[in-house]
Amino acid sequence: MKLKNMRLTVEQACDMLFRGKSNVPTAAAKCGLSKKEMFIVFSKYAKKIPLTDDAWKGDIMLGWPWA
Repeated sequence: MKLKNMRLTVEQACDMLFRGKSNVPTAAAKCGLSKKEMFIVFSKYAKKIPLTDDAWKGDIMLGWPWA
C-alpha cells in the first residue's frame, strides 16, 4: 500500500500504528495532528481494542535468534 502523498483519517492512522505499519510522527503528519495529539488519540484507540488469550495462541514457534 503506497501512502506517500495520501492524507489519512485519524482512524486509519491509528489502525496502521496498531498493526505496526507506521510510526507516530509519520502518522501524525499524514493526518494533520501534532505528535502529542497523535500519542493521545492512539492511546485511547489502543485501550478500546480488546485483547484476549486467543490472540496469542498462534505465536507458538520461536523465531531467530531464539529458536
